[in-house]
Amino acid sequence: MENKFIKNCPDCDIEMSYSRKDSLKNSIKNNTLCNSCSRIKKTPDWAKAVKANIDTLNNLFSKYCPKCKVEMSYSRKDVLKESIVHNSVCRSCSKKGKHPAFYIDGKIPEDILFKMSKTWFNEGHRPANADTRKGKTLEGIYGNEKAKEIRELYSAWERTEEGNLKRANTMRIYTIKYLKSINGHFHPPYNKRACKFFDNLMNETNTQIKHALNGGEFHIKKLGFWVDGYDKENNIVYEFDESHHFNSEGKLKKKDIQRQKLITEHLNCRFIRIKESEVED
Repeated sequence: MENKFIKNCPDCDIEMSYSRKDSLKNSIKNNTLCNSCSRIKKTPDWAKAVKANIDTLNNLFSKYCPKCKVEMSYSRKDVLKESIVHNSVCRSCSKKGKHPAFYIDGKIPEDILFKMSKTWFNEGHRPANADTRKGKTLEGIYGNEKAKEIRELYSAWERTEEGNLKRANTMRIYTIKYLKSINGHFHPPYNKRACKFFDNLMNETNTQIKHALNGGEFHIKKLGFWVDGYDKENNIVYEFDESHHFNSEGKLKKKDIQRQKLITEHLNCRFIRIKESEVED
């Protein structure tokens, strides 16, 4: 579509084209400039001066760096005042590193260093043998027996899939204990539709299924899991799967598969999964 409506820029007199009549009217009403002129107008005076490589910038506030005496320029007076109050240095000097007040000529005095190291030892932040154990093996530092204990301790926490499951299980149990200490009636959320399904299933099969609205969900304390439904007499676990239990391909998520495996091994039970999407109202 061709641009039919044209006006000239008030500053540079270049043609400005518009595809709609109302856009042209608004432009005339607001005395709109072209893109080039509007960019120049929005640019602060000091930035224009820098861009034009003007040596003397009368509108800038300046001071000298306390260390190297180079001139430091500021665009605002309040920023200059703050720089003077804090005795700020230029960028080049600041990159060399800022030392605390107790540094003298870039070093910590011996008496202060001794006090600091003593504090570290007392508070346990730094091992007492930190300087003497560099480059040594565990056996060289602690002896064979102690080193063996340490290695066994850390080997139990290897970053394997099984180890990750154990850690997740431990963290889950501690989290549940903490939540129960805050709220004694803590319980995970439940699906009312699942409870209705289990009630119908109990009537049809003449069994007893423990669920959220029938005595509360069965809690496997050792694993830190609640199951949607549990038939204790027949040792059957029922899981009611909503859409969030599946990935984009419609497959059961890895964490749900791992959870089922842990529960099945712990209870030695049958595990039945029911898809919510396949349940009729």
